[in-house]
Amino acid sequence: MQLYRIIRSLKYRTKCFWGMVHTHIPIVGNGVGHSTFRSAGVPIIKRSDDSRIVWGKNFRMNNGLAANQIGFNTPCIFRATHSSSVQ
Repeated sequence: MQLYRIIRSLKYRTKCFWGMVHTHIPIVGNGVGHSTFRSAGVPIIKRSDDSRIVWGKNFRMNNGLAANQIGFNTPCIFRATHSSSVQ
């Protein structure tokens, strides 16, 4: 029983780690300004070079079926183009 709990805990921690890495790639790659945030799932981010996206402190978002209580499997989408700013 104890071995099962250890394996389950390691599986959960590994899943959380890779989920966090997978979420940070589009955020850092698109130059999104942030201090702290929490995301359940991976957002879609589209930003042109002359625009910016900035998230405030303790920003939280829910993406996908597991995170959305009403059951729609839709990610959060952030788009900034033509010298615009999303804050």
